[in-house]
Amino acid sequence: MQPFGPTLADDAATLLDYVVEQGIVDVRITPFNDDVFPFELFVDLPEAYARGVGDSQAYELSTDAKSRRWRESNFEPLTQPNMAQWWAVELARIVVPFGEVGFVESCEQVLYDVDGNYFPTNSVYWGSPFFADSDVDDCRWYLTIDNISHAGDARFNRTSVAAFDSTVLPGSPYPDKYEIAGIWYPAHNSSANHLKWIVPHEKVLRFFFFTPPTAIWQWRAAGRLRAYTQSTFSPEAAANARRNI
Repeated sequence: MQPFGPTLADDAATLLDYVVEQGIVDVRITPFNDDVFPFELFVDLPEAYARGVGDSQAYELSTDAKSRRWRESNFEPLTQPNMAQWWAVELARIVVPFGEVGFVESCEQVLYDVDGNYFPTNSVYWGSPFFADSDVDDCRWYLTIDNISHAGDARFNRTSVAAFDSTVLPGSPYPDKYEIAGIWYPAHNSSANHLKWIVPHEKVLRFFFFTPPTAIWQWRAAGRLRAYTQSTFSPEAAANARRNI
């Protein structure tokens, strides 16, 4: 044991170091088991880290199977092929493999006319999701859930002289958010980055733009989904799904 220092504070620090080293005091984390510190967050901590000591064995979180993995998806912008026809096009998709759960953090809408003369998603319109222009007001965005067997399918892109609706889209309606009427998530706006949408394992979340025939503007559309995936066997994933942290 080190000799006590010249001050009471030094004495106390030296004594505390000594009792911790000797195991006289148990300094392991004791979970509170409440919404702030749920017990399951601590059960997978290595013993050395739970005790707050021991760097002799590296715990490599970047390669750990239970760590979060970032996912981001967007297809290239496409132009409405014919203003006189109905048009639906896929903008992005998030794939969630077996044994994982997906957490979508942002959804972004991009819409402008083919010549770049009009941008309904321009920052000057942020805070105004609805437009007096009927070409904009008739646009819709949709989210569907599809089986992972369709993860490699070609990008959906359909036009028709005959009227059609969202039932032509692959997959089934995403239960958390199916239809977006209005530009609520313009790209790069912070309002698009606070989502908590959950995607089950072995599923694909697909994002679409839909427009009936237009009178003035020939649209060019794009979009982006950003998410992370995490092992469903991780207690942290359960806590994230329950919004405890």
